[in-house]
Amino acid sequence: MARGSTNKCHFCKKRFTDIHHYIFECSSIEAERNHFLNEISLYIKKLNPKLETLWTKSMNENNRSNIVSILFGGNYVLQNNNEFVLFRKSHRSKSHQTDRTVLLTAKFLAALGAKVESGL
Repeated sequence: MARGSTNKCHFCKKRFTDIHHYIFECSSIEAERNHFLNEISLYIKKLNPKLETLWTKSMNENNRSNIVSILFGGNYVLQNNNEFVLFRKSHRSKSHQTDRTVLLTAKFLAALGAKVESGL
């Protein structure tokens, strides 16, 4: 989303340090972000009720670590004590259900990049 190295948002012009700004903070792309997060929420709801519980709790508590892990393909397992633990998916399988969350995240970020390139 940047030409060269920059730490200034192309949309709101504020300084930031990482991609969290686009996913959580930038007020100039709030509508796009809300649409994206709603799309992810609907997909997760269909995908797995336990993951939906973790997603909803993480969103309500603004647990950015969990949210970003889910968006970028992290897989969670529910332990006996009802705590979720992040684990890596098997390299044996070519695809996993959570790959779609990664694709939706990439689509959102690509749309932001196209917006930057078009000068909006």
